[in-house]
Amino acid sequence: MSLVGISYDYVDKGLLLAFEERFHFETSSFHLPVSEMTVTLDDVSSLLHLLVLGQLCDLEDVDFEESRCTIVDDGRASAELHAAHGAKVRLSWLRDIYVEHCEQQQWEYAARTYLLHLVGCSIFADKTGTSIRVSYLLLFRDVHACGRYALGVAALAYMYEQVGDANLASTRQMEGYLTLLQSWIYEHFPTLGRRRLVSSYMEDKPRAAKWESPRQGSTLLEVRVHLDALTYDLVICYPYESHRETRPFYGVCIFSGWIRIGDTLCRHFPERVLRQFGFQQSIPRDTPVVANVDILATDDAWLHYHDHVGVCSLADSI
Repeated sequence: MSLVGISYDYVDKGLLLAFEERFHFETSSFHLPVSEMTVTLDDVSSLLHLLVLGQLCDLEDVDFEESRCTIVDDGRASAELHAAHGAKVRLSWLRDIYVEHCEQQQWEYAARTYLLHLVGCSIFADKTGTSIRVSYLLLFRDVHACGRYALGVAALAYMYEQVGDANLASTRQMEGYLTLLQSWIYEHFPTLGRRRLVSSYMEDKPRAAKWESPRQGSTLLEVRVHLDALTYDLVICYPYESHRETRPFYGVCIFSGWIRIGDTLCRHFPERVLRQFGFQQSIPRDTPVVANVDILATDDAWLHYHDHVGVCSLADSI
């Protein structure tokens, strides 16, 4: 999977916090002096090379018995769940189990364990960075068919939720795959953040691998000052032209509607950030209310995304 080896060693907390405090969950976008901008499905596809075409990810509570049968075929899974005080397992425990499965040549168990650990370290990372919910096992129950899921959509929905939660007064720590947000900032805002270009980078790799995050980050105050003074000439709206041969633009990236992971619904409204797709910005529609959303209708709209690509908005902008 493309996620291997592209997590930044150091998080630029000042840079990320300055953007998070400008995020509006009602629009899934950052409100900046140069208009709204946001991480889109195209950004996820280009930065991480995750699938944005496919089935939306269903999640549900996984009981002890199913966890035991999916991760390891003895009583240790139940013991681990009890020790973790909830429906989650430690990443360190998964690493030990993975080694055992490889030594015993239990390849399907090893594959599930490896994939669960990988997403727990990246796109579904929690605040602790040391555990992952076992409900994500459902995505890898059939390792031969797990490619049917649009993990790029799940990663974006999870990121929207976590960045939105970071604005709450009760939240004291950033959560989620911060490499996704940080690399997005690096691509679109070349004057922000202390990044280093990886000299060995080739365009056949995910664009997030183009950058390294140094140990010394930015302060929240200095990023706030730079954001307040931001002008259009300091923003790269469409940074992936040189990357299109490796990662083409998918029509689903201008899908306008709800995306989800499990029961978590998030708005994906590319018509609010048309400049990021090379179009002139028009006045976007009002945002719908989550209480009026039906999961089945959401999935149907996603599967028939050609009917929900904001054709009117795009046509008005050309």
